[in-house]
Amino acid sequence: MLFAVNIGNTNVSMGVFENADLISPSHAFAANIDDVLGAIRALIGPFQDRIETVAIASVNPIVLNEIDLLMRTMEITPVFIGQDIAIPIDNLTDEPSKVGADRLLNALAAFRRYESPVMIVDAGTTTTIDAVDEFGRFMGGAIMPGPRAALDAMHRSTAALPHVTVEQATERINSAARKGRKGIPEIGKNTKESMIAGVGWSMIGAIEALRAVYERNVGPVVLIGTGGAIRFVPKNLEIFDAVHPHLTLEGIAYAVA
Repeated sequence: MLFAVNIGNTNVSMGVFENADLISPSHAFAANIDDVLGAIRALIGPFQDRIETVAIASVNPIVLNEIDLLMRTMEITPVFIGQDIAIPIDNLTDEPSKVGADRLLNALAAFRRYESPVMIVDAGTTTTIDAVDEFGRFMGGAIMPGPRAALDAMHRSTAALPHVTVEQATERINSAARKGRKGIPEIGKNTKESMIAGVGWSMIGAIEALRAVYERNVGPVVLIGTGGAIRFVPKNLEIFDAVHPHLTLEGIAYAVA
């Protein structure tokens, strides 16, 4: 069995794999390290005697250090993706060593799933929108603020705009979608809704524009959504061909196999 951990800036996702099957995914907010360590103990405990490998991918060195210390107390020696284990994907960017492991793992998992050109939208603290060609090569992509970062920045950088949390915005979007509307306000009628509309439609506009750009370069793509903030795009808009919430964990499993 494999215990996989992906440490992001906002969330820490984790799960146990039996063969290629993810049987017990979980997550915790990276800002609350006690919750993160508690979630790991709870998840790994029942399987500890059967787990052969603990593999960790991280873009957050502070949380990584805390988890590494926990592993030592549990007498577990983890392996680190990108350091102990190379990610088996050709990286055609100008600075391959500076590409986040999560982007490459997403690309690996997406291509292994579909064996065709893919475009991956990973919505988190930042939103990355990446392309993989028909040979499974990572071409690069775009990085933009995620919904939380965009909403927070508008509040911090202005005197009058309110603090709208991503949780409040997502609830408003999903509540409207459940009532048969598009979810994201088409025309904001107040400041809060205008901010949600700006962030939501900017994200969708970027996805649609980049799909056109990528398809000129790599041909028709399978458009995949993942990441903790992917719910900011309502399902009823049918932007994505597929949504895979645990794509990065799947990438870790492929890299370790």
